[in-house]
Amino acid sequence: MKIYLAMDDTDSLDSRGTGKLARATGAEISKEFPVDGISRHQLFVHEDIPFTSHNSCAVIHIEAQERADKEWIFETAKECMLSDFVEGSDPGIAVACADEILPPLIAYGRDAQRIVLNQEKARTLAATLGIRLEGLGGTKDGVIGTMAGLGLAKRR
Repeated sequence: MKIYLAMDDTDSLDSRGTGKLARATGAEISKEFPVDGISRHQLFVHEDIPFTSHNSCAVIHIEAQERADKEWIFETAKECMLSDFVEGSDPGIAVACADEILPPLIAYGRDAQRIVLNQEKARTLAATLGIRLEGLGGTKDGVIGTMAGLGLAKRR
């Protein structure tokens, strides 16, 4: 069973980037589950969207045995992210099984590459689809790109 774990907005100008944090988190998860890879997804660059350098998110691709494994994966990643929290960042995290990433989420991911979105839309979509989504600090705007990452990772 393929599980996707997405993270976004985890860094600041003075910290390591989301990609490095995703690789460290993937290494931790790989102690329990095979990690097939980590994908980076470019999001819309616009003056109304705060970002550090490129406005991208990262998604860890994981092979698990059961749907319930999502909880361990989410909690492990959350712990990794919080232990590396950087003041000034606005991280978000989400986890979904492949079959939970439905066309509206894929469309949302494509939208995030060309228009400005907001937390309300991301949170409403997560609630509608039953996807676990959480903001871990700051403004929690990372939930926007995190949800986009799930949709973009599934369509690749």
